[in-house]
Amino acid sequence: MAQINLRNPKAVALVERLAARTGKSKTAVLLAALEAYEAQTAGADVDEVLASLAHEVHARIRPEHLGRQPSRDELEAELGTP
Repeated sequence: MAQINLRNPKAVALVERLAARTGKSKTAVLLAALEAYEAQTAGADVDEVLASLAHEVHARIRPEHLGRQPSRDELEAELGTP
């Protein structure tokens, strides 16, 4: 059986809130979200999806981090992992 581990505290909190609000399991919440995202991007050109993701991700990167790979410590701090 395949398993997914969420290591992002914000993602975990969101899944838990939605599961509590809807009365569905965390798996059902994630499945619904992924199916909605798939439907949203189904007709989109791959280049459009990649450009959209790049734009969304780029907007979240701190200016001092642009153009360089984050260190292991920075990644762990950002993801909330030890």
